[in-house]
Amino acid sequence: MKKMTKADRERSRKALSYATRRRILDLGRERGLTERGIAIRCDISQSTIHSVLQDESICPGLRTIFKICEGMEITAAEFFNQDFEKYMARMEKELSKKEKRK
Repeated sequence: MKKMTKADRERSRKALSYATRRRILDLGRERGLTERGIAIRCDISQSTIHSVLQDESICPGLRTIFKICEGMEITAAEFFNQDFEKYMARMEKELSKKEKRK
């Protein structure tokens, strides 16, 4: 197995953060929820949800993701579904292109 470089780890972290943000936004949109609505439904502070959704450097911990799953009435497997994988792959590809341009 190839050892991950620091750049690889950073790219993966950013892609994970992006995919998590997109998935939460999709779940909220499907249910007609605003940022505030997501926070209330998932019993998470609005500032936490805002940070996760607005700050590219923030990736929520598992506890927060499980609270979101519970509030949205889905399993963790449903959270990390094919859409999530698509978002991860798309962002990793974009980040790789940006690194090559440097």
